[in-house]
Amino acid sequence: MGIKDQQSSETKQQQKRLVCCLFLIASCRAQVYGPSASEITSLPLWDGDLPSPQYSGYIIIPGTTKHMFYNLIVSEGNPASDPLVVSIPGGPGESSTGMPTGPFTFKNIFADANTPQLVPDSVYLTPNPYSWTQAASLLYMDPTAGVGYSYSLSPDDYSYNDTQAQIDMQITLRTWFREYPYFANHSVFLDGLPTTVTVRCHVAIEPSSWMMLLRLQGYLLRNPATDSSTDNLNIYDVLAWRPLIPQTLSDQLTQYNCGTLSNPIDADELMFTGDNDTEGTCARLQSWCRVQVSICTDLSSEVEAYIGYNINSINWVDDCFYGMASFISALYAQVQQDLARQGIQYSQSLAGVAGGGAGSSGQAGCNPDDRAFHMYYNMPAVRDAMHAAPIQSEAGLFLALNPRIQSIYTYNVKSVVPQHQFLIDRGVRVLAYSGDLDWQVPWTGTQHWTNGIGADLQLHQVWQAWFRPDPMKFGPQLCGFLTEWDGLAFATVKAAGHSVISDQPEASLLLYSAFLADNLASLTNYTSYPGGTRAIIGIQ
Repeated sequence: MGIKDQQSSETKQQQKRLVCCLFLIASCRAQVYGPSASEITSLPLWDGDLPSPQYSGYIIIPGTTKHMFYNLIVSEGNPASDPLVVSIPGGPGESSTGMPTGPFTFKNIFADANTPQLVPDSVYLTPNPYSWTQAASLLYMDPTAGVGYSYSLSPDDYSYNDTQAQIDMQITLRTWFREYPYFANHSVFLDGLPTTVTVRCHVAIEPSSWMMLLRLQGYLLRNPATDSSTDNLNIYDVLAWRPLIPQTLSDQLTQYNCGTLSNPIDADELMFTGDNDTEGTCARLQSWCRVQVSICTDLSSEVEAYIGYNINSINWVDDCFYGMASFISALYAQVQQDLARQGIQYSQSLAGVAGGGAGSSGQAGCNPDDRAFHMYYNMPAVRDAMHAAPIQSEAGLFLALNPRIQSIYTYNVKSVVPQHQFLIDRGVRVLAYSGDLDWQVPWTGTQHWTNGIGADLQLHQVWQAWFRPDPMKFGPQLCGFLTEWDGLAFATVKAAGHSVISDQPEASLLLYSAFLADNLASLTNYTSYPGGTRAIIGIQ
């Protein structure tokens, strides 16, 4: 064979290898993760290809008209081996759609606080460098009618309690896996949103069912409402330490045993009902109880006067945005006008989603500024791209939190600590973490119940500082403190409120990734980071 023939042969082999490589790349890119009709091909206000494939649509619960919305964002890493993280809404009435764990963040561009118009120039999307899709595929689910884009055609379907919520969630997920068999054998983690109903019902009422339904490896709980008697444990001390109320008021509330914000003093609970009580003793006790309750009621009113309106309970160091309720009303009115110009009459849906609703924290007063978020998900082009029902349908106006659903929800599970114990005993890993600036569900309550369960588990580390790399590479920076047992961990997140991921996105990604990898201990190791020495970091 001549030199030219040999070169020609080598060239052909290189071309074949190149074609094979291109074919493999194309095959990976063309991997079908779900139904083609549910794939999101593009999103308004985002230029170029999506960072990874996305799918969304509805799961209809058999025998009902309940349409449960979901949004799947495939991992940007290795979808075949990366776990599936199912984000379940908090609330009740809170949507998981558009949570800040995804690949996009929202930006406001408003001339002033009174801009209600639904104008594309007032909102845009930017890449999220701390997207959780770097480590897993994310499935956002709104398995409650009236939440996010989810809806029903029956008015009775909007009244929920813990039991019904977990039933609908299980049916929705079971049906979803049938439509997305690619993920049937993936490891699954659940991500419970703040004040999440997840731990009250979705996992907790029938934990064994969840282990059978999913390849459940673990779940994350952010500022979780867990036990109504202890969620606000030491809350008055927490408020005094901020300081948001005077220490003298906190001392009085403790002195008179006035309970907590979520579990206030009750006259019936104070009554002593032993068998040897005489009528006179009972009468004296009743009188004492009435006085005790009266004192505590007055003291609690003082607390409310300090913190009731002007303080952001989600993150008390953040500013308040007082225009959220009026913005939602203006947005609703504008939607009506836009549809009227098209000859479409629009009124509120069965879920009661209409003007006057509170903002994302559920308060009529102090809220975070979520205008861009609400504007984006109510754009007709966005709803169409995400295969969501149009705004004039029963799905109605998209809200981050539907106050009507929140107001009619019934809690019939008071504590889920035993169910956490059940799952941990069977090898399911749990991470509960709290922003240290939150007082809706302060870290003190979460520390209390995790310590209670942890007392019977092997202890690995106690209140160890955990870190993130410094952006300037000068050394690790303190992110909070971590206690870890076999199968259970509790962490605080420094300078974060109720919305930990929004307040500290980088720290949240590190914590989440380490938990998925079952390697939380790596976060407490100084030498894991450039410049990681005690002499450099010091005490912060």
